[in-house]
Amino acid sequence: MKVLLTGGSGVMGRSTISALNAAGHTVVGIARSARAADVVAARGADPVRVDLYDVEGLTTAMRGCDAVVNVATRVPVGFAMLVPGAWRANDRIRTPGTGIVASAARAAGVGRLVQQSLSFVYADHADEWIDEHSPIELTRASEPVVVAEGEVDDFTRSGG
Repeated sequence: MKVLLTGGSGVMGRSTISALNAAGHTVVGIARSARAADVVAARGADPVRVDLYDVEGLTTAMRGCDAVVNVATRVPVGFAMLVPGAWRANDRIRTPGTGIVASAARAAGVGRLVQQSLSFVYADHADEWIDEHSPIELTRASEPVVVAEGEVDDFTRSGG
């Protein structure tokens, strides 16, 4: 399969490129900068210079792809995640960013969209197990994740 990967120069993206290549897929990795393009190419993907928020550029990059894997993220590390506003960049990637990726995938005729997610959307269940059927708790912290997953659900419901 030919797979377009968002976030290819990041922590998740670099290992995703390796896993997709090992499985025999051809990988196209989005890169916003020359440095990111170098990282993507060094890992074995074909870099394409386009911004995550450029629906037309993404649509063009996705044409001919069988799948899109969206691992673009910007999770603050360590104590930085506690600083007010630290999650804004990640929230922007999840909220409008995932919608743009899903729209571009639809427009390009891509049939499969995989969305990387985070797991702190579930409500506290004390000592009970939490699984994918457990209710989520919509909070300021979880809203961008819920919106991103909703975009992928809409993609699926529209035929993807």
